[in-house]
Amino acid sequence: LRRAFNSQVPEQLNAWLTSFEAQSRQRSDTSFDFYIHCILLYKEKYEKQIKRHGKDFLIQTSSRVYRDGGVIFRL
Repeated sequence: LRRAFNSQVPEQLNAWLTSFEAQSRQRSDTSFDFYIHCILLYKEKYEKQIKRHGKDFLIQTSSRVYRDGGVIFRL
């Protein structure tokens, strides 16, 4: 039995999490785990909204703009 692993997914996640590095650097282990959990829930919520509303859905939450599959959204 051979298993495939898509290494692009963790690379994209790490690239996305890099934008939160300054906020997470000084946290304790427990605080860091909770913080990461919260921002991943936040990301999942808005990805669902993007899928539901189509490609032109714009999320305005900060000054950084990312392009993902033709969808522009702010994190």
